[in-house]
Amino acid sequence: MQRILYLLLAALFLLLFVARLVTDGMFIDGVVYATLANNLANGIGSFWALKHAERLYSSFYEHPPLMPGLQSVFFKVLGSGYLTERVYCLVVSLMTMLLMARIWQRILPNSPLRNWWPLPLFFWMLNEDAYLSYTSNMLECTMTLFNLGAVLCLLRWHTGTAVSRSAALAGAAVLTVLAFLTKGPAGLYPLAFFGAFAGLKNEWHWKTITANTVILTALTAGGLGLLLLYEPARTCLSAYFDQQVLAAIAGKRTENIAPHRLYMVQRFLETHVHFIVLLGLIWYFSLKKRGLHTATATLPAVRFFAVLAAAALLPVMISPKQAPHYIVPALPWIALALGAALAGILQPLRRVTVPAMVTWAVGGLVVAAAFFAFSQRHKVRSDLAELKPLFAHIPPYASVGFFEKNHALVLNSYFQRYNFNDVDRFGYHHKYLIFETGQQLPPELVNDFEEITVSTKKYKLYKHVE
Repeated sequence: MQRILYLLLAALFLLLFVARLVTDGMFIDGVVYATLANNLANGIGSFWALKHAERLYSSFYEHPPLMPGLQSVFFKVLGSGYLTERVYCLVVSLMTMLLMARIWQRILPNSPLRNWWPLPLFFWMLNEDAYLSYTSNMLECTMTLFNLGAVLCLLRWHTGTAVSRSAALAGAAVLTVLAFLTKGPAGLYPLAFFGAFAGLKNEWHWKTITANTVILTALTAGGLGLLLLYEPARTCLSAYFDQQVLAAIAGKRTENIAPHRLYMVQRFLETHVHFIVLLGLIWYFSLKKRGLHTATATLPAVRFFAVLAAAALLPVMISPKQAPHYIVPALPWIALALGAALAGILQPLRRVTVPAMVTWAVGGLVVAAAFFAFSQRHKVRSDLAELKPLFAHIPPYASVGFFEKNHALVLNSYFQRYNFNDVDRFGYHHKYLIFETGQQLPPELVNDFEEITVSTKKYKLYKHVE
């Protein structure tokens, strides 16, 4: 049975993650972060003062700098090819799955369901916000990795000696600080761990819960405080709080405005109601069939995971600025809760013998998924496909006049990411000018520029006559 689960997991990962990771182009936010990382790796900007382009975010303080800083190491090692950020996304995805499996095994250490860790991974991978975000280089994915690591440290705290407990608390605090440096206050939710853990053990010693939470909070605050003693860090984080956090809470940020403050709850229902209905049906029919029963052993685990999911979601709803990918930090905990619920229901089936023919069939599915993923390599997203032919005729680092009416962030990000070109959407004093097909070169410039033939239907490229 376990072999079947592992094979199905591999097939699903190939279909939903790898097939997307081998393609060129992604959601624009991910391109922005890759641009920052690539620039940093090539000496453009610094860790505490990231740089996007000369004319757009010459000092990027929209988010803390850790994720582009980490990704810049990949660019230094692997170069500026389009697969570099895809390798980073692959590493983050696999490490997230590994940590989810380790947390599952920690929560169910002596249970016969300990090795059923693939169950929550199925719920996680089948969620569209997971496979779309983790293949699009989103900040939330890296932040979630640190959050999972922090919770795993705290789970080790429960069973350790006095020294190892102190080390676990310190490790969790460091990882929580790193989560904050990736996506801001949203990364602080592991501070709710001790309340969630009390629910898991059903041991409500409020003084102990409060004392441990205060210690963890103090260690985390201390780590952030030490950072703020360093002037570049203080400048960066202060600007981030002013421009992003406080402005978003006040409703001054106009992007990603949700229809209401409970949008995250709505998004949870939109992406999980089918899983919940499926679990309800399995539970109902398990009661009808002799020999199957609803196990209660996993209910504390369900409660623990659900509390952490809520802790990850609630801070997001303070601001009206919410988007579907903001749910990403809660997805592992939601998946672990659903997996624990399903494991409790299916516990009597753990020793079911699967015919060899089924194993071979699922193995064939893995091979088919691998071929499909391989067939997607080098495919280019449509908006990028129209721009890439221009890069072949424009040297790196050249300043370009580009007169498309919309999509300033998209243009700047793609040109800076793939060719280190700074885009000016208002000036004609450049060696290269780009217009949309329906636009015309101004009459006074006709004698100064010649058109270059490029294989794109959307744009026309002109080069200044020497």
